[in-house]
Amino acid sequence: VDHSEIIFPPNVTHYRGIDWGASEEHPFVCVWGYVDGVGDWFIYDEYWSVDQTAITVDHVEEIKNRWPWPAGDPNYRMSFADPSRPGEINEFAQRGIDTYPASNDVFKGIDAVRSLLKPNPSTGKPKIKISGLNCPHLIEEMRKYRWKRGRRPTEGVLLNPQVATPVPLKRDDD
Repeated sequence: VDHSEIIFPPNVTHYRGIDWGASEEHPFVCVWGYVDGVGDWFIYDEYWSVDQTAITVDHVEEIKNRWPWPAGDPNYRMSFADPSRPGEINEFAQRGIDTYPASNDVFKGIDAVRSLLKPNPSTGKPKIKISGLNCPHLIEEMRKYRWKRGRRPTEGVLLNPQVATPVPLKRDDD
């Protein structure tokens, strides 16, 4: 959506999501979002870094400076991160960013996003809105997300072709 559609009403719950990385193929990513009282999500910013010289403290400072999380404010909750790096999760927590391991159940995550892409019955619009101005990488990766494909059957072969396992490609999935 146009960034002007993302407003910051009082008493919404803010979260952050983090994926570890440091390369073009797998960047470090942090996204900021809030959920309103009717369950609609608003993703309002992303930090996307492929800087291989950045260390954990650099990412922590960027995140803290970009959108300060008011201490003790119940509307600003924890951050959820890829659980594959518990040491990074602990260091973020020690440096003042409450970070917890996210669920890595790919299919549940895909279903959650699919449900948010369906229209909210009361508004007729998707239940997730993403800032086009601040989140270009997130939007691009959502557009590129793909499932593995099976092989095409050989002409004249009557047996079932090899069917792809229902798993997403491990590419452009940050």
